[in-house]
This record gives sequence, structure tokens and C-alpha cells, in this order.
Amino acid sequence: MALLSDTFCLGGRKHPSHRVDLTETHIAVQPASNGAAANAKREESAVVTALDDVIGVKLLPDNRSSGAWLHIYSYPRRKSRWGKLDRCRTDRSYFVCSEETQEGNMRIGERWRCAVWSVVRGRRFVPGSLTVPPSRRFLVLINPASGSGNAQKVYERYVLPMFDMAEVERDVITTERAGHVLELLKKMDIEQLKSFSAIVIVSGDGLVYEAFNGLMARKDWEAAIQTPIAAIPGGSGNALVTSILYAAGEPFTPTCAVFAVLRGEIAPIDLATVQSQDKTHYCFLSLTWGLTADVDINSENYRFMGNSRFAVSFLSRLVSYPKYRARLYYLPVDDSISEETGMAGSGDEDKPNAHLLPSLDDSLSEDSGWKCIAGEFITVVGSMLTHLSPTLHIAPSATLDGGVMYVVVTGGNVSRMKVMKVFTNKSCPDDSVEIYAARAFRLEPDLGEQARQSYMVLDGERINYGAVQLQVHKGLGRVLALTTTKERPQE
Repeated sequence: MALLSDTFCLGGRKHPSHRVDLTETHIAVQPASNGAAANAKREESAVVTALDDVIGVKLLPDNRSSGAWLHIYSYPRRKSRWGKLDRCRTDRSYFVCSEETQEGNMRIGERWRCAVWSVVRGRRFVPGSLTVPPSRRFLVLINPASGSGNAQKVYERYVLPMFDMAEVERDVITTERAGHVLELLKKMDIEQLKSFSAIVIVSGDGLVYEAFNGLMARKDWEAAIQTPIAAIPGGSGNALVTSILYAAGEPFTPTCAVFAVLRGEIAPIDLATVQSQDKTHYCFLSLTWGLTADVDINSENYRFMGNSRFAVSFLSRLVSYPKYRARLYYLPVDDSISEETGMAGSGDEDKPNAHLLPSLDDSLSEDSGWKCIAGEFITVVGSMLTHLSPTLHIAPSATLDGGVMYVVVTGGNVSRMKVMKVFTNKSCPDDSVEIYAARAFRLEPDLGEQARQSYMVLDGERINYGAVQLQVHKGLGRVLALTTTKERPQE
């Protein structure tokens, strides 16, 4: 059923008129012909714009006549000019000229503008209404030092044009130093924070980590953590945006990432309390140790190479092929274990309840449900997301709010060739690793010689080496994510 129907010209007054119908799902354009045969032919030749692909609509008066232009901006999925699947810009322009005066044509165009915005922004269209639902307002944080230093260019080339089409309000801040975002969000007035629809990060995962920890460092963290985080790939890892796009069946491209921000809905995401000997952190992605962590930190020497830096760092580390000793404890997923995320029953009374974690000084036993793996390892990765990077699909079963940390273990008996498959294939090979679904886990690395040449990395950021434990809080944070799941692009 059509919400609106009108006759517009495509390309100007002298061009043939077309019937344009607006429904709750699409805009259909058909030649304006009469007769049953013509109507059947018209239905077959209809050009359809799916409203799920639309990001903006604009109405402008024509400078040379009494008409008006209605512009619809959409980004359907199709192959780009380079043959890769992407969201590609498609503009539709309709010339409104059925009235003799420009005021009358602008009035018709305004009715359409309000109707399209109502459907696109998820509001019910009221016939005759000339009210446009409010646009989103974003706090945009750009890290010019992220990755190979292209975040500002990504913002100007991809984000800014699409935000303009979507009529998004934004406050833009360029970060000046490490810790800038953490301090900013920790101290921001709560009413100012609530005025933003989301915090949009144009950077890598390090700035996302800062953002979540800044929100969690506040006294009013329970309200602050409801502010959604959105990510645009401006760094080297980009695990959050990769995992969000993968879940929605979207290709990993900057355009798809911006589209997901504009058309995404608020969705819960798991966060974890991470306790080390000297500090409590909060993570959204992963804890890595062994070869994976060493590759991550040593890749800083090749930052100028962008995403390729990880491959170079991996190959250089693979030559020595170190092995690491540790005791790994994990608490398996069990329906009888509470997924409580509220106020703490132990530890810090003003933070989420890490009720599954004893003191780091206390020993763990299998009698209490914990499982232990001790010995030599190549690497241990605990991940709450499907991807650590666009090319490393580490936990295929992960979901944004599954309440599970997937502990991926590569034992010391795994060969170099199999480890290469883990790092070079986009899917994690089953015969090379063991994957354990856990609510919590603890890692106690050997503190001998290896402690001086190895690292421990949380969400891509180095933390002090030593015993560490974490517990997952199901759906504690918020992100913007596309909710429609389509067939995933081939990897």
C-alpha cells in the first residue's frame, strides 16, 4: 500500500512524467501511462529504491523555473567499479512541477521529504504531516596518529560526505595524545554526554578501548555506559567494525562502516572486567598473550605499512618461534552460572559485579568448576568478537552480546606451518587450535626469562605482564549495529 503517490518528471519539466509511489519499504518509479496494457508494462519496468538503503533526502527549489527538486541519496550493495562488493552511492532526483507556482511545488516536495525521513528514521508516517523526525547528533573522535595516519583522510573522504547527506549534527574532536579520549569522556557532564546519539570513533580499536574505559571510570557509569559507541576503520586492527559488519553480512569497507553508523540501531555488546595485579580494566574485544601479543606490539615498528604491518611482524617473529609457559584457567559456559551485570557484590562496590572472580592471590581448583591447562603454548587469545582484524577470523561462534569469551589456545606442539594458517587464513583452522567457551578465565604466565621478552595485550593496548583474570558481562555496553542479517560476503 502506497503512503504517497504523485507524478514527477525525471530530469526536468521537458522529460517524460513518471508515477512515483512511496511505501513503507521502497520508492517505485514507473512511466505514467494509461490503459491496462500500459499499466502491466509499467509494473514490469518499475525502478525501485529500497528505503533500507536510503541515508538522506533533500528538497531544493529550481533556480530556472517554478519547479522543485527532490533528491534521494541511497547506498545499495553491489559490485564497485573495481569488482568488489560494496555500498555504492546512487542518487535519484525527481522534478516536482505539477503546480503552477514554486510555492505549491515546494509544498508537495516537502510532504515527500517529511514522509521519506519518517520511514528512514523509523517513525510512523502520518498523512498530511510536515514534521521531520529529529536527526542524530554524534560526537566524532578522530585519532590522526592511528594506524598509518589516515584517519583524517578517511573522515574527509568517506564520513563527511555521507554525514552531510544524512543531515547529521556532529561535534568533531581530534585527539592530541594517548589517553585524551579516556579523560574527555570521564569528565564530560552527563547531560552533555546524553545529548549525543552515539560516540563515533574514527581510529583503530585502541581509541574504542579508551572510550569504553572512560565511560566506565565515571561515578555515574551505569548511565554513561548506555551511550552507544560506533567505529569507522581508521586504524590497523579495526576488530569492532569488522565484527559488526560481518554479523550484518556487510563487506569490510569504509563506506559500509559509515552506512552502518547512519542506519544502525542501538545494540548491546559484551564488556569484561579485567583484573591485573596493579589495575582493573574493561575490555570489549580480547586479551592476547604469547605470539599474538608479541606480533601486535612489535608491529608498531612497521606502523607506516598499515594493515600489512602485522604480516611483517608475524614473519619476523616466526623465525625464532618462541614458546611460552603458563597456567590457564577457564570457567566453562554453564546455564547454572549467573550472568549478573549489576552492582558489585565483592570488590569495588561502584562497578559491575565480577562475582565469578576470586582474588588474584587465591588459588583456583577444579572443584569450584574451573578447568586448568598447564604447559607450553604458542599463543592464547581470549576474544568476545568474531574478528581480531579484517583478516583474522578468530572466534566464528562469537556474537556481540553472547556473554561468552572464546579462549583460543595454540599449544606448544603446533608446527610453524599450522600457526601460519591461523594467521594467514580468514577462518580459524580447527586442527590447529582448541577453542573453549568461557564466562571467565585466568592466565598465570611464567615470570622467568620469557617475561622480559613477551607481552600481554588488552584490546590492542599493552598492559603490565603478569597474572590476569577477567569476567564477561553480558550486554553491558552499547554499540550501533545493523540489525538486518543478509548473506555474508565471500571471504
